[in-house]
This record gives sequence, structure tokens and C-alpha cells, in this order.
Amino acid sequence: MIETTFQMNITEAKGIIHAATPGIDEAKQIRFFSPASRPSKVSLSPKSIPWHAFPQRIASPSPKDFEELDKPQLQMSFALSDLPKNLVIRQMLRSQDEYCEWQVFKEGGKIKRVVFTCEPPEYCQFLYDPLDASLTDFARAQLIKIYQRRCDSTAIKLSDLETHDADGKLIYNPGNDWNNKFCVHLQQPNNTLGAEVNIAARAAIVHKNSANAVITDIGELIRCDPFGEISRGSDPSIGDQVNQLARENRFITLQNPVGLYMTSLDTKGWKTPDDTDAQEFFHVINGRADRDSSKSLIVRAEYLVPASKGYTVSDIEIGGVPIAFGGHLARHLGMRLGALAGPKDTDLDGKSLAPVVPVGC
Repeated sequence: MIETTFQMNITEAKGIIHAATPGIDEAKQIRFFSPASRPSKVSLSPKSIPWHAFPQRIASPSPKDFEELDKPQLQMSFALSDLPKNLVIRQMLRSQDEYCEWQVFKEGGKIKRVVFTCEPPEYCQFLYDPLDASLTDFARAQLIKIYQRRCDSTAIKLSDLETHDADGKLIYNPGNDWNNKFCVHLQQPNNTLGAEVNIAARAAIVHKNSANAVITDIGELIRCDPFGEISRGSDPSIGDQVNQLARENRFITLQNPVGLYMTSLDTKGWKTPDDTDAQEFFHVINGRADRDSSKSLIVRAEYLVPASKGYTVSDIEIGGVPIAFGGHLARHLGMRLGALAGPKDTDLDGKSLAPVVPVGC
């Protein structure tokens, strides 16, 4: 599945180039590659691209903004399918759009825990349809187990996770009720693995403007080739740093395992009722944390105060203000994408690489 995603977006990047400049030599333009189909003989250096989990489009969030972010909102969703024609439906989905989503769980009006996920929907889609009939029953059983474990319910069945596409075929539904309530994986329409690879692939194309000058400003670059939303924190960060590597004439790919990850929760200055370090309540459920946040691979985590403490998440203060919404925590939660870059002016075989040729807008 990862290789298919890589190839799909490399093909799209090539199509963009050919549409802009017919007859060009794509080898001179494209600096994004898939190591699955084109292994590198040179050493690749890790590049961690950071941003924050809270939506940057909300510059100065009000209490109403925080409240709305904590609740699903009516959105247009594209049901994932291997069919060319996907079903477009209106669903109540989380609107958190920085490749990190969260769900707040309350008791007696106070926050008991907050669950965060940055696991893209493609993994569950793959378990629903592994593209090999002999694996379908096994894979779907694993999918149900994942849901039952994350939602703490053995009542979940396959039909709860399905919907119909435009042709009446049953397909996996990322906006199912269980995912809505328990944040099993990302569901906001822009938060997909395909979107991540698409941004990296297209940002690896160097562009020039009408004055024949290489574009270095990320806002101008996205206006030239709209591969992301400029109002987000994630898209511009990924696009800016990948494009900078491409302008340096480096080959670029994504770290394995390909994904979007949480790095760490910054609890500096947080105040708990009994002076316990607030960091103790941040628990990694899936993935791995690292002291070096640029190496963390967290895909699921929760913030939970044990009942034995006698207080709740809502009794913890950030800057003197009690935690009232999941977004209060998300503002301090780091995110990252892992990229790999080759040496300057060197191809994947270690040979001298001619300068990259910019593509016009």
C-alpha cells in the first residue's frame, strides 16, 4: 500500500510537470523518489519537519473555538475506496486539521482523559480491503479487534464500520460512529497519508515565476502549485522544507515507516493540585517516544490522571488557567514528518547530478 501511494503521487508530480512544460526531461525536474522501487546507494540524512497539533488557521482561539474543535462538525467526506469513483457524503467529523485529532472524555462535567491520534485512515482501509482475497477475512478480523480494543467494546462488528459507495458496493467508512466517538484514527478529510505524500512529492518540484526567478516563498509556491492549505501549520511547513531540499538539488523521500507522528507534549509551567509533574499523565499508547523529539514515532496517546490522585485533567492549570478543552493540550503537542535527503548535487547512485531545472507556474 505504501509503495502504491508513493507511485501514485510520483506519477501525479510528473503529470504536473508535463502539463506545465510539455516534452521536458522529468529526470531534470523531479527530486522525490520511492526507495521501494528505486533504492539509494548513497547515505540519506534524516530531516524532521515540525509543526503543532492545534489548527494554525485559528490564530487567537476563543472559548467558542475551543468548544467547536472538541466536537464533530458537518463536513464533506470522501469515503475511501479502491474504485476510481469515490462516494462523497456529508458527515459529522472532527475538524482538527493538522494531521492530529483528539477526543475528550468527561465525567461529572470534568475532563477525565483526552485521546490523541495521528494514525491515517489508510491503514484501517488496508485491513478492510488488503487487495488479496485470501487475506480479507483475517485482515478484517484484525480491524475489528483494533476497534474493539481502542473503543473498549466487544459489541463492534464489521457492519458498524462500513458504508456504500456510489455503485452500492460496501466499503470502509472512516466516519463511522465508533471512530467519531473514540478517535480510532484520523478522519478529517484532509488528514490522510495520501495528502502527506502528495505534498512531499509536489513540493519537491522547483518552480520559477514569470520573472524567471526561482520561487522560495512558501505562500507563492502554494499559489503556483496548490498542493496544500496555506492557513495550516503542517502543509506549509512540509512544503517549505521539502522544497528547500529540492532547491539544494538533493533527492528526497519519506522515512520508513511512512506516517505523521506526535513528538512530545510540552508541560512546562503546568500546575497540578499536588505538584505532581504534569508530564507523568501523558501516556503513549501506540508508537514510540524518544528523548530526541525529532525521532519520536507516536501515533496514539492519551492524557489521563489516575483516579487515585483524587483530581482530574480539568483541575490542572496551564498558565494559571484550568484545562477546559482538548485544544488546550493540543496547543502544546508537537507533530512531525520524517524525511530523508541525499547529498547535494549527487544522484542516488553517487554520481554527479546536474542542477535541477525549475518548472514555470
